[in-house]
Amino acid sequence: MKQVQPPQDGIEKWAEWLDSQPKNTPLTNEQMDMFMAMTLNEAKVETDSDALKLIEPRRQNFASMLYHRIKNCHTYTISVAAAAFLSTLTKRPGEVVIYTNFLQYKAFKMGKKRMTMREIALIWPFGFFSEETLHQAWDKQKMAGCYASNMLDSYEAQKSIEIPE
Repeated sequence: MKQVQPPQDGIEKWAEWLDSQPKNTPLTNEQMDMFMAMTLNEAKVETDSDALKLIEPRRQNFASMLYHRIKNCHTYTISVAAAAFLSTLTKRPGEVVIYTNFLQYKAFKMGKKRMTMREIALIWPFGFFSEETLHQAWDKQKMAGCYASNMLDSYEAQKSIEIPE
């Protein structure tokens, strides 16, 4: 059986679609508190021992998963504060995969090698993706016959949005 390879601009096309979707799901009060705390204290969070423990490798939480997926699978980096905040938006590992790939696209488009709370606020000024949009985004990236059956796990599919060293 022949393996299907995703196109080198597959994630870029997927992210363009996702970027065109509404971003107006408001934050909960707890998420808003986290957004403000991470934005106002971002520099301190980068060296805070509790925050650094949160993102340690192999920790079983979304902040660690998000931070290390970016570190190991993408060509941009993210601040500890932004990873901690974005983890409050995710309910499933697949959503971590969606957000990290979407941020790769946005980092490329913005010409940013590092994503911080400032960029998060610029990308999502009025809210975030709805559950329905996240489900649609997950379904749109599935590839029958692909070695991973998941385009977002393919390095080949993000070639067009890699950020050069």
